[in-house]
Amino acid sequence: MIKEVKGVKFGYKPTHQTRELLTAFRNMVNDAIRISLTEDIHGRLKLRDRLYKEFQDRYDVVSCFPYSVAEVAWSILKKHRRWRRMPYAKRLMMKMDSRRYTLIHSILSLPFRKGERILIPLRYGDYQRGFLMDDAPKRGSVTVTDTAGSRREKERVRQILHRTAKEIVEKAKEMKQAIVPERLKGIRYAHTRGNWESGSRRRRLAQWPFRVLQAFILYKASWEGVPVEFVGAAYTSQTCHECKSVNRNLKPNEREWRCPNCGATLDRDLNAAVNIAGRGKIECLGEVRPGAQGTNEVVKGNETTAPILRAEALKLAGLAVAIKSIEPSV
Repeated sequence: MIKEVKGVKFGYKPTHQTRELLTAFRNMVNDAIRISLTEDIHGRLKLRDRLYKEFQDRYDVVSCFPYSVAEVAWSILKKHRRWRRMPYAKRLMMKMDSRRYTLIHSILSLPFRKGERILIPLRYGDYQRGFLMDDAPKRGSVTVTDTAGSRREKERVRQILHRTAKEIVEKAKEMKQAIVPERLKGIRYAHTRGNWESGSRRRRLAQWPFRVLQAFILYKASWEGVPVEFVGAAYTSQTCHECKSVNRNLKPNEREWRCPNCGATLDRDLNAAVNIAGRGKIECLGEVRPGAQGTNEVVKGNETTAPILRAEALKLAGLAVAIKSIEPSV
């Protein structure tokens, strides 16, 4: 059973009331973190019980706030134990579960102090309107942040990645195909000081949000019932897509693949994408290829088994993505 979670972003105009609400929530989270570390409290529920009465009196908020504060504070504390540094909430934000807020048409109503609620008119387009009109998904939690101008560039990048991921998934769904991305691990470690790359190139690669795009593809594909399988990408750009011979002398700046064995020529990224597609396996579709490492989850819209009859490669927005065709068995 696969649980599908979908997040939809709405815009709004910050006001004095909303900033007061977000500031109070952030202060409560930081206070909760301090209490947890000072008193050595372990567990979200124990932290919630510790905060429940005290925070209602200290901050004059309704009873649901200690629950949400404990959840956010504990998620930060778990990262602190991994990062080994003093945690704190820096951004203005708040989180509230589905039972504590109301959303009527485009008006978000949030609780605050006893007898006081804050109404926030939401801005939305056609995509958000379709989400509001859809009765199928169950309503989840809401997270409110303060809009900041310094985040505009990041938001533009995320919009581009969303569109790219959507195009890939829609193409795969239309052609009844599975998406086979390469498993991106160790990229930043591979591009460190002392190799052939310049400092500016290493900085650009360090800022590349490669995992964000893969995460978008994964959840959009899961939502649409398109199988996704991650495979290793070692030597895919150095292996011939025709005769499978490996050219270990291929230099990083050579963008066209020329096979020294059979003479085949192809764009280097496209050659790698074809090889990535060849490494995939999706057990629920009835084919296993040697050396492949993937998943065998049966997702929505793909309950029956079918053989993989052919493989193609799609190069979109500068990213080589391998796609396997899925056609019904005869």
